[in-house]
Amino acid sequence: GITRHAEKTLRPLFMPHRVKAAISRPVGPVATDVLCPQTFEGLHAAQIGLLVAVGLAGAASGTFFVSFWADRLGRRNSLLLLSGCAVAGAIGLALFQNFSWLAAACFIGMVNAMGRERGALFTLEQTLLPETAGTSDRTKALAWYNVLLDAGQAIGSLLGGLPFLLSRWADLSEASAHRASFGLYAGLALLSFFLYTRL
Repeated sequence: GITRHAEKTLRPLFMPHRVKAAISRPVGPVATDVLCPQTFEGLHAAQIGLLVAVGLAGAASGTFFVSFWADRLGRRNSLLLLSGCAVAGAIGLALFQNFSWLAAACFIGMVNAMGRERGALFTLEQTLLPETAGTSDRTKALAWYNVLLDAGQAIGSLLGGLPFLLSRWADLSEASAHRASFGLYAGLALLSFFLYTRL
């Protein structure tokens, strides 16, 4: 088992607000996993491909940071830092149209356009979870965590149709509808950041 101190410190990961964070965090990236030339006006397919690559490079860099510095900085502080980066990146995607600024937003926000929850936050949470339960409950804890992530992925997949609905119902251009979806992504990222502050 774990010590009482560790249990007191890490138990909030399974409080209701942590459950909400597990769902809200993967919703955004999947809902905005529709990067295509219509997403940003003036960009061609090759540039969109570069944005995807830059986002994955950011995710890899974040995971590298977690591997070597998360324990030194503190796991809660690392969660807040990484979540703050995700918020900044999401806001950048919603506001910017210049390719260079979009690339910076993708890198800082660790944008994963591959449709699955991966990256630094996922890695750090996987490290924390076994310490929140006794030996006999660790499998159950990890199983429920992944159930919640898959639920978020499913909701995000449904929200992937939001740009189309906005363009039809709100009479927005395709690019504007996509930027509105990125605004939703930013809101969900901010929600996760707020919930992490309560750990």
